[in-house]
Amino acid sequence: MAKNRPSITLRQQQSQQPAQQASVVLLTKLKQAVAYHQRGELTQAELLYREILAHSPKHVDALHLLGVLQAQAGKYEAAVDLIQKAIKENPSHAAAYSNLGLALQKLGKPEEALSSYHRALSIKPDYAEVFNNRGNALLELARPEDALASYERAVTLEPCYVEALYNRGNALRDLKRPEEALVSYNRALVLKPDYPEALNNRGDPARFRRTSEF
Repeated sequence: MAKNRPSITLRQQQSQQPAQQASVVLLTKLKQAVAYHQRGELTQAELLYREILAHSPKHVDALHLLGVLQAQAGKYEAAVDLIQKAIKENPSHAAAYSNLGLALQKLGKPEEALSSYHRALSIKPDYAEVFNNRGNALLELARPEDALASYERAVTLEPCYVEALYNRGNALRDLKRPEEALVSYNRALVLKPDYPEALNNRGDPARFRRTSEF
């Protein structure tokens, strides 16, 4: 199973609520909750997300980010439920589809995850993180050629995307192209010299782990 970049990432995840639909108090709580979430203070973040939802049960950001938090805690079924509720309220939320895909992968549902990633990319075609995670789902489905193309797209969009470079190496190794795989691992290690998975896979061609973008 893919390892997730301690991510479900927050940088893409806050959709803009129309000012008329959110009170100043709720917006303030949301900002506080996101700050706690970004610092890894998950208990405090969860309390605030739930306070927001108690007042506004259809609050898209609170539903989505609480789902993100549940996924980070390993509660993937709860994460799927919350993120699906956010998507119901905002069907154009690319980050929510991305994070739904990650939770589905963790539940061992790569086909459903792939569908969710496709929805995310239909909304945001330049979403590098989704191309990386889509590649992981494709590798799980034994489609290394397609996975490689997805990783290549992620790296094209973000040339310094360490995880995508690493995963690209894994796809190349699956395709029996070890020299190219080594180049990809080395590129990842130039950017992140202490990347343990890349060091391991570069030194032991019989083993690999994929890195996802949660």
